[in-house]
Amino acid sequence: MDTSTIIWIVVAIVVVLAIAALAAAASKKGKERKLDTDRSKAAEIRDSAAEQESTVRRQEADAAEQDARARQVQAEADEKAAAAERLRVQAEERQSYASESRSDHSEQLREADSRDPDVRTDGTDDSTHTDPQTDPRAR
Repeated sequence: MDTSTIIWIVVAIVVVLAIAALAAAASKKGKERKLDTDRSKAAEIRDSAAEQESTVRRQEADAAEQDARARQVQAEADEKAAAAERLRVQAEERQSYASESRSDHSEQLREADSRDPDVRTDGTDDSTHTDPQTDPRAR
């Protein structure tokens, strides 16, 4: 081999190495550009998420406030239901008392009728019966 062939081989090797170095540098730049693009996109996503965070916090606060109102209204409803139950029990007690009073009243009228010599209690003449609840003529 002569020197010019060796020189051409060396030049060819240097050119191949230079091309390989340029290709490697271009590939590295492409990867760096992709990484920069990915970083930029990630930053955009984080910014968007940060903007949404205030909306999410507001929604959570609204939900908590709505829950508190619902609990308050439920407590008021429970209180009103308890009051209604107390009133119902009182009404039943009063109705029972009124029924007892009505029974006592009727018993008094029957006793008065049985003692009154002018009132017949044998059922033959009830024209003088004085119970306004049971006698339609007394109304």
